Amino acid sequence: MSKTTIKPCLYLHIGNPKTGSTYLQKKVFPELENITYHYKPKYNILKEYRNQKSTFGRFMRSSPVVWKNFGDVLLNNLGLNSFEKSDILVSDEHFVEANDPFRIAQHLHELKKRIYKSHNLKILMIIRRQDTWISSCYAEVSNTHKRVSQKHFREYILNRIDPFSACNDGVGIRLDYYTLV
Repeated sequence: MSKTTIKPCLYLHIGNPKTGSTYLQKKVFPELENITYHYKPKYNILKEYRNQKSTFGRFMRSSPVVWKNFGDVLLNNLGLNSFEKSDILVSDEHFVEANDPFRIAQHLHELKKRIYKSHNLKILMIIRRQDTWISSCYAEVSNTHKRVSQKHFREYILNRIDPFSACNDGVGIRLDYYTLV
């Protein structure tokens, strides 16, 4: 009888904004057993810039070409190249923020290529009901806006779903569920 080896998993929590990421990161994920948890990991990519740490989210928003030169640095910092093979959870909601789905897919492809021998890649993504998501996003900005009203809410939404609008601040991609999925 042959013994099959089960590879550990790299869980990548790419929580969308306004979907409970902060609660998960601070209350749920730290309590998980038998998993190495990285909360918004920061690391040095270039040794000569020791004081300038980059975040995982910033790495994943850059061009996927970064995997060629800096992928091993990132994986070493996450413990993926260590002798101890354990499950790893990385959570950084800024990975999705202001990022397009095509670039996200390229990063995930590069990551999977690099870890396939040692770990399985699992994506954790929380999707919130669209109407409550939109109202929560608006509520977050409305406390600093002087023109809060139903009319302003309508303008806010129309501006964010218009690809040619000057005020598209990344919220528009959140409103397009088809692209998001």
